[in-house]
Amino acid sequence: MGFPMQDVRDVALMHSLAMSSPKANGRYLIPQVWVMFYEFCRSLNTDKRTKRMMLPLFTLPRFPFKAMFGVAAPMLGLDKSLPSRAWGNTVTYDLSKVKADFELDAQGYKMLPIATSMVDQDLTFRKYKISSFSKSLGRY
Repeated sequence: MGFPMQDVRDVALMHSLAMSSPKANGRYLIPQVWVMFYEFCRSLNTDKRTKRMMLPLFTLPRFPFKAMFGVAAPMLGLDKSLPSRAWGNTVTYDLSKVKADFELDAQGYKMLPIATSMVDQDLTFRKYKISSFSKSLGRY
């Protein structure tokens, strides 16, 4: 399974460019990458500073996962079709407008790697003693 992701520092940079660029006009899609769930977990599993034991510990075949998810989804308030839509699919984004208007290539812009983003987030949560399972997440 996968999901789109971008680092908040990249988002902040794009907001700054949108406010200061004379070509800025309309809406922009912020550069993002499609991250597979195992990549997300591996970034925390492999960095010595995070010391997190995260799933997946092994690859789960699609059929048992879909069956388990179908049972658990209603209890979690999620759509049962999520595994079928997200498992193994990737998404491409048209970033031509943001690249042209903000001249990202000319400025040498490179997205922060997702592994860096995840490790930095985990270290920040630890520094400020923010639980990964915050009470504020209860509203979801």
